[in-house]
Amino acid sequence: MKKLIIISGGPCVGKSTVGKRVFEHYSNSAYCDGDWCWCVNPESIRDNRQQYGDRNMAFLLSTYLEAGYDYVVFSSVVMTEPETRERVIRCITSKDYELYSFRLVCSEDTLKARFDAKGGRAAVSFFWAETPSTPGEQIVDTDGKTPEQVAREIWRAVDKGEGIPASVVMKETKKAAAKKTAAATEKKAEKPAAAKTTAKKTTAKKVTTEKAVKKPAAAAKKTTVTKTAATKKAAGKKAKT
Repeated sequence: MKKLIIISGGPCVGKSTVGKRVFEHYSNSAYCDGDWCWCVNPESIRDNRQQYGDRNMAFLLSTYLEAGYDYVVFSSVVMTEPETRERVIRCITSKDYELYSFRLVCSEDTLKARFDAKGGRAAVSFFWAETPSTPGEQIVDTDGKTPEQVAREIWRAVDKGEGIPASVVMKETKKAAAKKTAAATEKKAEKPAAAKTTAKKTTAKKVTTEKAVKKPAAAAKKTTVTKTAATKKAAGKKAKT
């Protein structure tokens, strides 16, 4: 059965280098780097058009799988994100394949050293290392290992034939999507309720404020009436005198 091998992880962890080693090891194989599927200038994480990159990835992976390649190797940083991963896998049209998923990790010191060696100008980010792993994903620690050694670990795991069938992958992906939709619907339903409670509190506050304003006003009016009565009484006594 055809095998889709996903290699994810943060920047500078070694995905592309290891991915190419895995690709070159197998014959009748195809390779795709996630960076090829969405290369724009300027690039910004706030650009909503990045979602189209997911479609490009899914289309290319589907094409390779349906073209009859036995091994399709895909390395991508965004596949570390559960949501992006779900969207890409959900859009793969091929139904006859097994999924093997690996996440490369390393210590902060190792990541800094690799980042410096690559000549990166931006600050090192540990964001990707903190994203939760997905079910079935195998964690591969790359500390103190060469790309060849890491690739060998992946070859062994793939050759064992313990991949996840496409049918199971799609089932789990649909389940995750349904769960996400349900959570979004629940959150949306909670919003009006929260707004209603806030409005109720605002009304109560307004009534309390109005009462507080009326109270001094009423007291002032009462005081004025009392003073007027006292003045009239004093005037009456003076007239009698």
